[in-house]
Amino acid sequence: MIDIKKYLDIARRGLTIQLAPSVFQGALNSLLQNISVEKIVDLVSKNASLWDTINPYFQENLRYIAVKAGGNLDWLTADWCIQAIKKQHPAIASLFLGWQKGHNWLVRQVAIIKEEVKS
Repeated sequence: MIDIKKYLDIARRGLTIQLAPSVFQGALNSLLQNISVEKIVDLVSKNASLWDTINPYFQENLRYIAVKAGGNLDWLTADWCIQAIKKQHPAIASLFLGWQKGHNWLVRQVAIIKEEVKS
């Protein structure tokens, strides 16, 4: 007899893995809705944590998606983030592309976020 639940679980996990980048992209763009270029410059200048600016409820949702995606977030890089936001937040994307200190900060923040969502 075929265990349909087993195959549905496998299919659901595969779909979650495929959708994780889109979910993170939506989350990132949503987060940036309330953050100005000036605020990003301030965060970079102070080397502040982007993770700490994220609502705890939102943090838990990102953790949940990471777990459902099998914890593999290799696709989540600073360059991916820039591409993910460039349409809705072109000024912020340009900031990270044209300001080395900003780009380096973003690389560190992505590493922090990856660690936080895996914890």
